[in-house]
Amino acid sequence: MGQVTYKEIKNLEEVNEYIRQGNEMLGALGFTDHSTEHALIVATKAGKILQKLNYGKRDIELAKIAGYRMISETASTARITRILARSSQRTF
Repeated sequence: MGQVTYKEIKNLEEVNEYIRQGNEMLGALGFTDHSTEHALIVATKAGKILQKLNYGKRDIELAKIAGYRMISETASTARITRILARSSQRTF
């Protein structure tokens, strides 16, 4: 069993659907963009920050995963965690 990667997370349609739904909910409330594009920006910046601080590859990967997932928090953290666990028996 391997470890979950950032690439896998950003390509999971279920995670991206939660991001889309969360963005719609926030938009209805008058908040700014929280789309998958925003999630990609957050993930990329998180990875670059840790890279500049000389963190290891896995820590950088986890920062990118966390940055991407953070955007989906508005939809449902518990549901996304269950989806990820179901999609693979890998560890974070």
